[in-house]
Amino acid sequence: MGWAKQQENNLRASKRYLKSDFKVHVSQSSTVADHCRSYVLSDPKEPSVQATCDHDHSDVCECCATLASTLNDIEEGLVAQSQNMTSNTKEELVFRVKNAKTAILAWKSHLLRSVNQDGARVQLLKEIDESSVLIVQDWAMKYLPRKYRESQTDWFGKRGIPWHLTVATRREGGQLQMLTFAHIFKSCTQDSCAVLAVMADVIRQLKIAMPGLKTVCYRQDNAGCYHCGITLVCAAALDHEEGVKIRRLDFSDPQGGKAACDRKAATIKSHMRIYLNAGNDIETPEQMRDAILSSGGVPGVNVALCETVQVPKVLSSKIDGISQLSNVEYKEEGLLVWRAYGIGDGKLIPTDKLHCPSPSDLPTLTGVTRSYSGAFTSVKERRIKASVRDPDPPVNIEEEDSNAAIFSCPEEGCVKTFVRYSSLQRHLDCGKHQRALERYTLLDRAAVGYAQRLEGQCEAVPELEAVAEPPSSHDMLPKGWALKSSASRRCRFTYKQKNYLTEKFQQGERSGRKSDPASVARSMMSAVDSQGKRMFSSEEFLTASQVAGFFSRLAAKKSLFNDDDLEEEIECATQEATIEELTNKVFSGTFSRTPHHVG
Repeated sequence: MGWAKQQENNLRASKRYLKSDFKVHVSQSSTVADHCRSYVLSDPKEPSVQATCDHDHSDVCECCATLASTLNDIEEGLVAQSQNMTSNTKEELVFRVKNAKTAILAWKSHLLRSVNQDGARVQLLKEIDESSVLIVQDWAMKYLPRKYRESQTDWFGKRGIPWHLTVATRREGGQLQMLTFAHIFKSCTQDSCAVLAVMADVIRQLKIAMPGLKTVCYRQDNAGCYHCGITLVCAAALDHEEGVKIRRLDFSDPQGGKAACDRKAATIKSHMRIYLNAGNDIETPEQMRDAILSSGGVPGVNVALCETVQVPKVLSSKIDGISQLSNVEYKEEGLLVWRAYGIGDGKLIPTDKLHCPSPSDLPTLTGVTRSYSGAFTSVKERRIKASVRDPDPPVNIEEEDSNAAIFSCPEEGCVKTFVRYSSLQRHLDCGKHQRALERYTLLDRAAVGYAQRLEGQCEAVPELEAVAEPPSSHDMLPKGWALKSSASRRCRFTYKQKNYLTEKFQQGERSGRKSDPASVARSMMSAVDSQGKRMFSSEEFLTASQVAGFFSRLAAKKSLFNDDDLEEEIECATQEATIEELTNKVFSGTFSRTPHHVG
């Protein structure tokens, strides 16, 4: 029990470290292997997307080493105690420990990739000028129609209204300004064709607002409508009509780059809620547009009401390994791609392999009704408008008194605080996070103590009593371990797994009580055959998400059942159709009431 308590404490400490100080330790170049982005984000098999470190990874991070040693101790402890366990318990624990270790390392790699991909946003914000724009795109959550007064029955069975948000950032007079485009659709499929149509429409509107616009940079998330070959290839043809060149397209890590759209969506929904509470209904796309434009509209938001998306030609384009790409730069020779921002020189995909369509074949928006409620706005302009209610003069956000600050940055590790909420919004949209350590490790304390003694002109150079041993090649994580899809690979289900899951699914269909994926995943750990032997080993166990995905594929298939079950289903359907036909005749009065039928 003492050993278990110690491992639990180590895991809790490692969790606190990953949530706070790990992002602070991560840097472009570090002598600690787990903190060096150039090492962990380099593809060892592709020289064009790997960076060469000019230093040795001879140092050890106390917290990272504690996490690695704890995971290894748990695995070794499970092997040591395997003799005191039943085979069922052993296989189940091996599966759970393996999945938990994979999930922890995946979280660690996600945090590291988020810090690295955020560097692309910071760099682009430094480079944009009067002739360039940074655009962030995202599909907002479908808006559920609402009435001012509605019964409980009106709440169920609603169909959401699709709408898309685009936030453009430019630099004018040394100040960063933002403009939001909201596209509301009456009927739309949220696919790559709709994204391309919105991208083309936004470029045309930006060209009107900024006649000197020359280059555009995009930042999107990893949704399938953005991160696909059609969007990457067809985006190169959008600049032919307006003369605006798309410079690059960067993908953020999940939940780590589209916050500008989310914050603007929250502001718009709050404005719509005021319109709703005033006694109005929002049930149609037209009413949704009127709600956004009510009371003068939302500052810096332009609304476009669209019928649907017209696709003149079926678009098809495929790029091998596109799910592993994170950054794309458009060149005359083709696409220059990276697996991680700033790592390597990039891999060139020639133009002749892309099959780029002509501008006439690109999707377009139909039935567009535009409403201009604002232009580019900056934080300074919003403060001037707010000064009517606030007598205090506006101050520079970098020089605000930290003692009076009440708004702190929600980013993990960032220590910046602000007096005004508008300053916090500006920092989140176009600022750079200032990270600081939550607690000092042994290496940090040694470095600080060494510096203090040198500044104090001590007589002798201080020495550490214990020096951490350099990590061995066995303890270090392999090069490129934090890249996407580097740790986990998809594998096909075996014939035995498919039969077991299909049988469970059919049992739920016949009984009317569908099987729960989580319960099916647990039952696989203890399933036995007719001879009492285990049906699956720990390598063949499946998670609840894998079972749910298999069930969804089965439900989508038309030929789900075998021949015998299919004939039974057809016979039952025929009997039900006959009974329904007779019932309809009786109620319609066409049934002939002769003695023969009565008998």
